[in-house]
Amino acid sequence: MKRIYLSIVFTVVSTLLMLGWGLDYIFQSNVKHQSPELAISLKQAQGFAKSLALTAPELRTEQLSQFIENFELALSLANSDTLALPSEVMAELATNNYLILESNLGPYVLTPIDGSNQLLKMQLPTTPESANETLELALTIIFYLGICAVLGLWLIPLTRRLRLLNKTAEQFGQGDLTARVPRDKFSYIKPLEASFNRMANQVNQLIDDNKLLADGLSHDLRTPLACLHFGIDAAISTENPVKKQEYLTRVEDEIERMEQMIQAFLEYANIERQGLNLNKKPLDVDSLLLSLVDEFEPLANQQNISLALISEPTERSIIADSHWLYRLLLNLITNAIHYAKTEIAINCYLQGQTLVITVADDGDGIPPEQQSEVFKPFTRLEKCRNRNQSGFGLGLAMVARITEWHPGSIEVSQDEKLGGACFILRLPLT
Repeated sequence: MKRIYLSIVFTVVSTLLMLGWGLDYIFQSNVKHQSPELAISLKQAQGFAKSLALTAPELRTEQLSQFIENFELALSLANSDTLALPSEVMAELATNNYLILESNLGPYVLTPIDGSNQLLKMQLPTTPESANETLELALTIIFYLGICAVLGLWLIPLTRRLRLLNKTAEQFGQGDLTARVPRDKFSYIKPLEASFNRMANQVNQLIDDNKLLADGLSHDLRTPLACLHFGIDAAISTENPVKKQEYLTRVEDEIERMEQMIQAFLEYANIERQGLNLNKKPLDVDSLLLSLVDEFEPLANQQNISLALISEPTERSIIADSHWLYRLLLNLITNAIHYAKTEIAINCYLQGQTLVITVADDGDGIPPEQQSEVFKPFTRLEKCRNRNQSGFGLGLAMVARITEWHPGSIEVSQDEKLGGACFILRLPLT
């Protein structure tokens, strides 16, 4: 919006200055040339003054009367000593050899008669007021029309972009989720267009996630529902109490698994709304990593896995939401414990203005052609990662989404030292 304000102020001010200067120049030029009789009258007055200068002083009145009679002009003689004029005006008279003044009868010219202190006074023809009024009216109309024209030209790109934004919004509302406002470096409403495109991307992402959740949930519920149906039928049909209890235990396990699945699905579906209310503040990453290692060490020891934080503490801090960054690292370490054989290595270091955290394990790793798929919801690569553990394929999808909020990047590669998967998280320091 600041760009719009500055642009319209600059346009209006520059238009006022340019139109004002141009129209004033036209008016002044017209005033100078609108009455050619003025130049003729000045030459006549100077000619009369020269003629009177050659006439004897006592005959000048008679000569003046002849001029009046022959040329039908209002002529008279005046004495320069009797004129009450400022010295600056008298200096102008001496310099120009004439002086134009205004009286109740209209404009007149004073011309000095050489060799005397007398001045010839000649009434000048008056310019009709209607001519000046017409010119002033025309110039006023041109002035306002000029302002309107310039503002109209200024508004054309703005209205065009607004119409495009409105059309794109209508297309998006009618179901075309790919509709976006194309970028234009000359647009006055770049922030508004960027906000719309960002909103459209978020809505599109939410709809895609909901479709994915619905498809994934319907697919993943089939197996436990079939097991429930089979277990209940088997429990009803058997007469053996031991078998009946075994079937009922399986039914209970499947119900618990369904509860966990639905809880995981709901948590992922709700994560986008949570991302709009992040509480970012300075966070000590070293302390967070140390607490996570202490928290997971008993579980890792239980599975005979060595969990090591390789980096030395160096008082590194970033601006992040502590809750969600904790969840991100929690999922990465949980995933590493899930697939590691004997060793997990966590490293943290600075790379310019970027904080890099790596979590590597010595599992079977992930083939390069499938590494880009692991961050998509409901992706499970159990064939590649050899531990037979349960999961819903949402942990790494949440990692990717939390990384976007901060904003950072996450990728997976093959660890050169341990040979398993290595997840590389990059976060900006500010």
